[in-house]
Amino acid sequence: MPQLREQKSVTTRWYINGGVPGFDLSSLPRCEGIAKTTGKRCKRAALKGQKLCGIHCIDGYTPSAPKHNNNAIKTGLHTAAARAERKEVNELIAESNAFINEILGK
Repeated sequence: MPQLREQKSVTTRWYINGGVPGFDLSSLPRCEGIAKTTGKRCKRAALKGQKLCGIHCIDGYTPSAPKHNNNAIKTGLHTAAARAERKEVNELIAESNAFINEILGK
């Protein structure tokens, strides 16, 4: 009758530089980038001191325009000044409608 061997518990250890115990790569903070096609978060490790990985964070560049960037303005419809002006006009229209309804007794 063959003898059964005892099963040993297997633990994963990471070794770097020829046998020096390293750290577990799964414990690193993850990239906060989101894929455009799938909408899922990136699974790569984030760069040291950054929130993004090497693919999503190129030379410390984060994909956002600097404040007061006028290079991408095409129509000016979504600028802060245009939004403030539209808000003011909408408030005047609401006041006018209230005044008209008051005069007509509605």
